Amino acid sequence: MNKHDVRGFNGFNATRRSKTILRETAKGIAGQSGDSNVATRPPAAAPREMSSVELLGERGELKIAHNGELYSLRRTRQGKLILTK
Repeated sequence: MNKHDVRGFNGFNATRRSKTILRETAKGIAGQSGDSNVATRPPAAAPREMSSVELLGERGELKIAHNGELYSLRRTRQGKLILTK
């Protein structure tokens, strides 16, 4: 390996130019300029939480429309949840 080669992903050799391209691409993906590759995103909101009783109601079943399909979320006799199409 000569002085112009650098170690790339998975142990393969890459040229100095390839390393620069990879670094610039990572910066672009992170949405930053400069030397830092750390993305600055706002903290994610906590997922909503609710009880299955509140969600499924007395019948123990909820119909969910998603991407043009209708799904059924229901509580089984054993108290487990099952999602079916």
